[in-house]
Amino acid sequence: MRMLAVVLGTLVLASCGGGGAPDRDDDPFAFTRWYVQEAIDRYEREGAEATFRHYTFTEPYDGDWWMFIMDLTTGETLAAPDGIAYGVGHVTPWEAVDPVGVPAGRLMFTTTERGRGIVLWTRHPHTGEHATKHVWMIRHDGLLFYSGWYETDARPLMR
Repeated sequence: MRMLAVVLGTLVLASCGGGGAPDRDDDPFAFTRWYVQEAIDRYEREGAEATFRHYTFTEPYDGDWWMFIMDLTTGETLAAPDGIAYGVGHVTPWEAVDPVGVPAGRLMFTTTERGRGIVLWTRHPHTGEHATKHVWMIRHDGLLFYSGWYETDARPLMR
């Protein structure tokens, strides 16, 4: 029995990845999941206001990865990078859909604590062009934490 506990404990630690960030270029989906969990961990460690400030007044982690935090009661964005059109104060309605009909609002509001990945067709804030965006989101403490990346030839699809 003791050996089983050691093996299970080792498997759990190995699955956690040691706390480091996965390589964003090799596995953008794993990186995105890690980045969202890092934001939740910061929220638990530093509190809501410090977390909102951190993700509102900092540059994106790298390239396409921005952190958004939304109040699931009101749909109001509480944290988003400066300069993003749908940033702080923006309200996402339940009925929001992307240009190809993905029910983004409904999917966001019904995300659970286990998380959800979705793929959207949305305007890239840097290029102004529509592009495929892969998003990972997790509900936590009445909030929705989410981030993602824009698909390019160099980045694989969400798994």
